[in-house]
Amino acid sequence: MDVIFLAFANNSKAPLDTLTREDKEVYNLLSPRALKQQFLIHRDSFATKETLVHNLEQYKNHIRLFLYSGHAEQHALLTDDGEAHARGISELLSQCPKLQLVFLNGCSTKGQVEALLEKGVPAVIATSAPVNDEKATHFSIRFFQALVNQSTIREAFDSAKGAILTDHPDMDIQMQSGTINLASLGEKEGTWGLYAKEEEPQKWALPMNTGFSIPDNYTENERLLDALVNALSAYKEKARDILEDEAEGSPVSLGPKLDLIISSLPEVLSDQLKKLLIPSTGNLSDGAFFDKVGTSRLQQLVISYQSLMQLLTFTMLAQVWDELSNNEGSFSVPPETLEMIRAFLKLKPGERETYDLTKLIGELRGALDANDKPYFINELKDFAKKLNESEKHQDALQFLEHLKSKAFSKQLTEEEAKQLCVIAEEKLATILREIGFLSNYTLASVKTIDVLKYRHYVNPKYRHNIVKLIQFGASPPLQESEKLKKALDSNSVLLYKETSEGREYLNLSPFVIDNNSFNPAAKDAQLFFFYSCNPESEVFEFVHAYKPLDPLLAINEQKYFPLIRPQFEAFSQSFFKQALNAI
Repeated sequence: MDVIFLAFANNSKAPLDTLTREDKEVYNLLSPRALKQQFLIHRDSFATKETLVHNLEQYKNHIRLFLYSGHAEQHALLTDDGEAHARGISELLSQCPKLQLVFLNGCSTKGQVEALLEKGVPAVIATSAPVNDEKATHFSIRFFQALVNQSTIREAFDSAKGAILTDHPDMDIQMQSGTINLASLGEKEGTWGLYAKEEEPQKWALPMNTGFSIPDNYTENERLLDALVNALSAYKEKARDILEDEAEGSPVSLGPKLDLIISSLPEVLSDQLKKLLIPSTGNLSDGAFFDKVGTSRLQQLVISYQSLMQLLTFTMLAQVWDELSNNEGSFSVPPETLEMIRAFLKLKPGERETYDLTKLIGELRGALDANDKPYFINELKDFAKKLNESEKHQDALQFLEHLKSKAFSKQLTEEEAKQLCVIAEEKLATILREIGFLSNYTLASVKTIDVLKYRHYVNPKYRHNIVKLIQFGASPPLQESEKLKKALDSNSVLLYKETSEGREYLNLSPFVIDNNSFNPAAKDAQLFFFYSCNPESEVFEFVHAYKPLDPLLAINEQKYFPLIRPQFEAFSQSFFKQALNAI
């Protein structure tokens, strides 16, 4: 599928307001059409020389339009990690057979135009002088606004030109085609030019296809069930039996498949998938289930994807913290990873919902790889490799990331939501087909710990009252008592796996907490994912893992949550060597 590549060379430590606004508004303009599968958007909000090269190589066969916005000069694009020289960038862009337009929205980029045109790029927008940040943002937004409304490149350029000249009539904005005389433009502030050797490239417009209607043979959940049973077949005999029966012509009903999926996967994920898979009966009380196409099902598909990403994110973050604490001095976290973690902690409400967790997961993986540490979820290495190297999986991830910002907005009609459900199920199934390994891991909550010390014990032992968060039909989670030689962390949510040497645990708190562990009056496990923190007001917000649309749980100095802030303070000291309110 065609790709629109948006690169914004913003600074993650001190982002420019104008560049941030351009990034957000251009993306918002393009994303409704991306959701209709007219093209994909690859959005790099903090582009570096390294990511520019990587992404141009990775998507070279699909890029239709490349926008670079940020600092630049006549012979280079200026990013935080150095100069991306025009000669190299033009060479990479020349290898993009579908490319129609390069838009260099930075200062004095006209010097790069000739090389791009000589390399075969059909059309280029560039500047001949330093550009005011506010005007550059305005010009870019108006250009893309016209482009999404089916204007050609030339018409969109004229529209942006008109908008700028309305406010700044003294500016010199040129359009050139045919034989280009690059010296003909003046050196006035903010001089944009559209360059092309021929008229035809300027007539290109975004693809007009209107998506597709729901296929007659489409049945909700068919793809999800197929993907999940196949994913689990490598780890569960019951899944292999189901596949064998169906291969022999004996269809297996929904019930056994549901039991397999719900009892095999970590509860925060299986609970969301259950809501998609369990058929409603048509009663008014069926509001918790989403087995029919429409806005509610579309939102639940996104919630299921987000639950998977949050579980993987907090598992990786918890392990990196453990490694940093237990191997002080021998384990280091790269500065760029620290900055990404810092930015994640400081996300404001509204930013968190659309934040791309896959990038944070990638940074955390990189930290473990750099220190030669195996992952707690050791299958994650092969999983990540497949996602990174497969265009099909990249396509699925990008689509689901785009969908996050739209599924809960009021911009979609019910008919559009129904059509998007078909696409979203296919994309989610593509990802879920690779996550069978999660059946090797169980979530559990430590409710109480008793110390066992007797005369005949050389060393004390510890009896843990652990709630295994596994669903078996309508039965409540299983509580069990486990005696260990050392105490696990109190009031914690654990992820554990069985090994030849016994169970191995990873503490996910305070990123994942259980209300049942803190509040003795709580009857059932209620898991919450970390959402945001405001160090100044000392308020920490958590989102309900099972009901993410419920009001956030705000924790300050509440009676039942005295440990949350000290744990985050310890986290901040481990990573940043600073108090939480100073990061």
